[in-house]
Amino acid sequence: MTREGGCRGTNAAGEPCGSPIVGPDGWCLAHRPEEGPSRMAELGRKGAEATARRFRGTGIDPEADLPPLDGPRACERWLEVIGRAVAEGSLSHNAGRTLAGIVREWLRANEAGEYHDRVEALEEKIAALRTGDLEVVR
Repeated sequence: MTREGGCRGTNAAGEPCGSPIVGPDGWCLAHRPEEGPSRMAELGRKGAEATARRFRGTGIDPEADLPPLDGPRACERWLEVIGRAVAEGSLSHNAGRTLAGIVREWLRANEAGEYHDRVEALEEKIAALRTGDLEVVR
């Protein structure tokens, strides 16, 4: 399949490539038969290395920058530190997303623990009411 003025290659769906930037042979950089796939792999490696270099930095020092996760206020602090580190480039976007997920899961677990404690306390009061032990109910 050829496309007038465009690349002669096709994409993964079998449709014309659509790249208007082609060499005299009618192929774009990605589809050139003799070097396209290896050239694209090389460019991908270079891009990954550049991204890694951009995000190399001090990151987050858990001991110095993050308080223990012991309540919602600590979670707020974690998210503030994570957001700043991602914004300044010392922490990758993926690492920031992972840490934010940890905070989210901690909050869920903490909330589940609080509900569990409340239910247990209510069950104890119900049992006390059934036995007539009014001291426990108060």
